[in-house]
Amino acid sequence: MIFLDAVNTTQELSTFHIIIAIAGSLIISSFTAAGVWFGLKNTVKNNADDITDLKDARKDAKDHIYEKIKTEKEALESQMKELKTEVKENREKSESGLAELKTEMHEMKVEIIKEIHNINN
Repeated sequence: MIFLDAVNTTQELSTFHIIIAIAGSLIISSFTAAGVWFGLKNTVKNNADDITDLKDARKDAKDHIYEKIKTEKEALESQMKELKTEVKENREKSESGLAELKTEMHEMKVEIIKEIHNINN
């Protein structure tokens, strides 16, 4: 009988150990699953933050580029306006210079004709 009592106790202990092992396994699995879930949750949050940061950086870069283009466009327009003014002034000087040259040439022509008449008379 002692032997049978020992077998029954062993079987009861084995069942108890199995239940404890299963319970422990479930608890450890639950903690592991929770750890994985929180890890993934943090990874997703970090990725979302990174995406937001990248969007902000892209917007800042885009704004900076547009501002630079606008500034350079204004500078080019200013240079073009100055060049147009300079061309206009040069054209006016050239036209007045040509008018003076024509006047001088006409005066020289008149003087040459007068000298020719003086020589012939």
